Amino acid sequence: RGVVSGFKMVPGSGYTNGDGIATEGGVDGLTIEDVVSSDNSDGGFDLKGRRITLNNITAERNSRGLRIWSEADVGTYTSIDNGTALWVGKYGVVTVQFLKASSKVAAQVISLEGSTKVNLVVCDLTGMAPGSVLIKSNASGNTVTRGPGCRLP
Repeated sequence: RGVVSGFKMVPGSGYTNGDGIATEGGVDGLTIEDVVSSDNSDGGFDLKGRRITLNNITAERNSRGLRIWSEADVGTYTSIDNGTALWVGKYGVVTVQFLKASSKVAAQVISLEGSTKVNLVVCDLTGMAPGSVLIKSNASGNTVTRGPGCRLP
């Protein structure tokens, strides 16, 4: 349980990194529950590794709310005013049981880097601003399964 906020690089210094919580590829079996990550210049959660489990997480006002580079099972995930709610790296496999995403300005719900598999079981996307993009596919081979509510209004 916790709150992380405000990890930022100096603007104009190149790639604007700054993640609330980040892990590297050697991580195996990580669980994060009941955490809010806000106001970071890159990812609220930027998670590499295998068998990641997340539940009751919230990402607010980050460039990308939740970044998954490999495989993750997500219970409840709330994205508020992120540039992209969920970003999945090449070959990533992600299941989200409940995604609630809202944004005051047009934003992306999902961004996929290629050969990914994403399963959205239930969503509430009613708070997304007009002009938002549900799925941005940056490469081929992506598969997205969407359940009730997993469409933009």
